[in-house]
Amino acid sequence: MTINVTIHNFRKIKEASFAIAPVALLVGENENGKSSIAQAVALAAAQQPLPKSFAKKDAKQLIHDGEKSGMAVLERDGVTTVTTWPLAECKVTGQGKPVHASEFAVGLKNIFDLSNTEKVAYFIRLLKANPTLDDLKAKLPKSMDPKLPEIWKQIEQSGWDEAHASAKTDEAELTGKWKAATGEQKWNVASAGEWRPQSWTPDLERADRTALEVNYAEAKKAYEDALKSEGAQAFDRNQAQAQADKLPEYEQLVKDAKKALEDGETAHLQLSEELNELGYAGDDPMTCPDCNAQLTLNHDRQLVHAQAVHEDTKDRYHQLGGLLKESAAALIRLREESTLAQVRLTGAEDASARLQGVGVETEATGDTAEAKAAYILAEQRLDAFNTVERAHQLYEQILTQKDLVTALSQNGVRKNKLDDQLKRFTEEVLKPLSTAFSGEHVWLDGDLTLWRGNRPYQLLSRSAQYAARAIMQAAIAMADRSELLVIDDMDEINDRRNRAGLMAMVQATGIPALVCMAKRPEENAPDLAERGTGQTFTVINGIVQPYTAAQGVQAA
Repeated sequence: MTINVTIHNFRKIKEASFAIAPVALLVGENENGKSSIAQAVALAAAQQPLPKSFAKKDAKQLIHDGEKSGMAVLERDGVTTVTTWPLAECKVTGQGKPVHASEFAVGLKNIFDLSNTEKVAYFIRLLKANPTLDDLKAKLPKSMDPKLPEIWKQIEQSGWDEAHASAKTDEAELTGKWKAATGEQKWNVASAGEWRPQSWTPDLERADRTALEVNYAEAKKAYEDALKSEGAQAFDRNQAQAQADKLPEYEQLVKDAKKALEDGETAHLQLSEELNELGYAGDDPMTCPDCNAQLTLNHDRQLVHAQAVHEDTKDRYHQLGGLLKESAAALIRLREESTLAQVRLTGAEDASARLQGVGVETEATGDTAEAKAAYILAEQRLDAFNTVERAHQLYEQILTQKDLVTALSQNGVRKNKLDDQLKRFTEEVLKPLSTAFSGEHVWLDGDLTLWRGNRPYQLLSRSAQYAARAIMQAAIAMADRSELLVIDDMDEINDRRNRAGLMAMVQATGIPALVCMAKRPEENAPDLAERGTGQTFTVINGIVQPYTAAQGVQAA
């Protein structure tokens, strides 16, 4: 397939006309216009009239000195792409698809100029490495299945990073609930699953909730019966009247006790929420033995640099811890006072009923003090069991949420999918191109660092870096289905074997290519026409002409 190129008045080039069929090699001395041709062809193929960071008002700087306008034309099968300056416009005429290539394929953009975040996003798009709902589902426990549709909807609407941030917020809220339920100030994933309150006894590990509830109900009734029996045995009308007279007082006492208990529970909850909102878990930073840096563990249990915490925050954290302990103790006292107030009210109501002739006296069921002790113990055991069960439920939810946070992070499902696609890209594209070049294999690791053989890009020689860049450029052109490859400055490789390797690699892509190389007059250049792989042209003072035997043809 032939791509015809015509250029008028662009930078160094006054007039140029040649064909890329399938490879065109432009050679010539420096400052003769090779890079001008490469850029003009690149802008036209990318349908991008101006280089990046080039303002339209400056488009006239791209025009050949002394001229008013310039253009670059690419024609293939009757379809023409015309790019003009200083209008900086790109128009397509004819029926069919014009020649099109990505900015990376024609050298207008370099993958090495992207930040790591930009590279990750680019390769995800290039390699179609966006994870699917099934990819996410495979990384999460079955218990997350009901929530996945809503999570996936958030990913589609707001993106992975937003979904990840939201999941971390939910994890923090669950951790706060666990602290509130247990009264603990610190969360430790290694020990939280084994947390037990001080009132816990080993036999509760095998206890059944229903049995505990029945025992509590029976103990409560026994205590109430004991109080009634005790009152019946010591019944005296005057005493009963005195007790009945206190009915309003006891009603108020019960009301006040319930209000005090509600206020205490509200205050305890507010203290817990304030503690969570401090954003400080009370962990002292660790000192790195190598660099003395201050480190701490983040939510993913990874060491990160510790953030400075204001002393006021630390003081408030410890103050809140003390207040929470006092509040928890006060709640126990308030619950007991509420229970006792209710008992007194019941006694006064019973006395009043007896005075009216409707009271029913029962025999004493045992010692009131023992019944009370049994009742309190049954209540404590049931409360402890419920608290541990709630804490364990929250613990399991937190672990599941951590799995979600990990899966949604940049190093989670997205990286796993990208790693898989990178391996395919390396095996199916980079490796064959490297083999065609007859050099060490070029490959990308999981951090998107480019390697050649066993050395990273930054440790390669200048010519080896150029070779690695060219192979990567060609690989990207193949991956994004570009229809033209533009490689400039092949003179960065100054030996015949590697230049031949680069040309073989270009041919291996199967993509029409324009390759530019500087050479001195006494140097020879490969004659692509003689080899049947394309055509070699010389550029002299902005004029393009076929490379002939008279210019010293010799295979390089």
